[in-house]
Amino acid sequence: MKLTFVDLLKENDIIAEPVMSDDLQVLLGKGTLLKNEYILKLKELGVSEVYIEDGIEGIREYSKGASAQKIEEKKIEIREACANQVRKILKRHIYKNEKELSGLKQSVNEILDVILSEPAVVKCVYEIQQREPDIYEHTLNVCSMSMIVALKMKLEKSSIKQLGTAAMLHDLGLRYTTVKYENKELSSLSKEEQEEYKKHTIYGYTVLFNEEWLSEQEKSMILCHHENLTGGGYPLHTEQLSVLSQILAVCDIMDEMICGIGYKKRKIWEVLSYLEEIKGIYYYDLIIETICSFIAAYPKGTRLILDDGSVGLVVKQNENSPRRPVIQIVVKGSRLKNISKEAVTLVDLEKEKEYYILKVEEH
Repeated sequence: MKLTFVDLLKENDIIAEPVMSDDLQVLLGKGTLLKNEYILKLKELGVSEVYIEDGIEGIREYSKGASAQKIEEKKIEIREACANQVRKILKRHIYKNEKELSGLKQSVNEILDVILSEPAVVKCVYEIQQREPDIYEHTLNVCSMSMIVALKMKLEKSSIKQLGTAAMLHDLGLRYTTVKYENKELSSLSKEEQEEYKKHTIYGYTVLFNEEWLSEQEKSMILCHHENLTGGGYPLHTEQLSVLSQILAVCDIMDEMICGIGYKKRKIWEVLSYLEEIKGIYYYDLIIETICSFIAAYPKGTRLILDDGSVGLVVKQNENSPRRPVIQIVVKGSRLKNISKEAVTLVDLEKEKEYYILKVEEH
C-alpha cells in the first residue's frame, strides 16, 4: 500500500485503510473502490491524503507527533536508501565479491542517519504486515528493526552501527544452502535438512572471517544469531550472548515468523505472545519488552472479538498501548445492545478498561 495525496487519486483506486474524519467517523472503508464523486467528497471534507492499494505490504507507522505523510516519507526514505544496493551486493556476492560487501556499512549509516533525523520514526507504533518470504526484504527489516530497538534501549551509536552491519549480513550463509526453508517449521525438515540449514550461520561467519573491515563483535553476531541464553541454540550452544547479539536474534525470530523463513507464518499477535513466553528465559526481559512496547499486536483491519461478544474492526493504534487499539464495532455485544444500529460505534480499548480481547476472528 502507499500514502497518496487526494489530488492524485484516480477512479478505481482501492482504499487500503479506513479513511477517518477528525472525530474518528469512518468516511470510506477498507477495500472501497473509488469513484470520482468519492474523490470530490474527500476534497470537500478537507482530507488531504489516504492509503491506497499498490500490491506492496510492509511496515506501517503511526505517531501523534508527526503527520502520517511525514512518517510515510521517512519510511520510504529509509528503505530506498539501501534496498537496491543491498540486493545488488548480496546477489553478486555468490561470485566471491567479498570486498564489495563492505559497501553495506554505508547503507547501515544511511538508514541510521535517516532514523535519527526524524525522532517520530523511533517513537511511533509500528504495524507489521505479513508478506512472502524474501531474504532481501527480511534482511532490511531485521536491520532497521534491530537498530530501532537499540535506539529505544539508548545504546551507544557506535554499537548500533555494528548491530546494523551484522543484521545486514546475518543470513549471508543462506546463499550457500539448498534447503527449502520457506514457510516450513525447522522441526518438519529431515534431520539432514535441519543440519544443513543450521550450517548457514557457520557459512556466513566463515566467508567473512578474514574481512578486516568487520569487527570481531560483528562477526560474532553473525555466527550467533540463532543462539539463546539456555544454550539450546546453534551452532555453538553457548549461553554467553551480548545484548547486541540478543537484539539481533529476537528481531530475526520475529521477522522469520511473520514472513515464514524457517517457520510457518504466524499472526503478529501470535509472534508477540511467543516472545512473551520466552522473555527472561531465552533472551533478556528488557529486549522483548522494548519490542512489545512499539509493535502493534493487531494491525488495522484485524477483527477482534471482545469478552461481551462484540466484534470490532481495528481502525487506529494507541501509541502507549499497542495491544489495546481503537476498534469500530461491527457486531454489538451485551454492553452495547442499546446503541443505535445506524451509529458508528468506536471503542477505545486503552480507555475502556472493562473490555478485554477474547480472540481474533479469523476470516
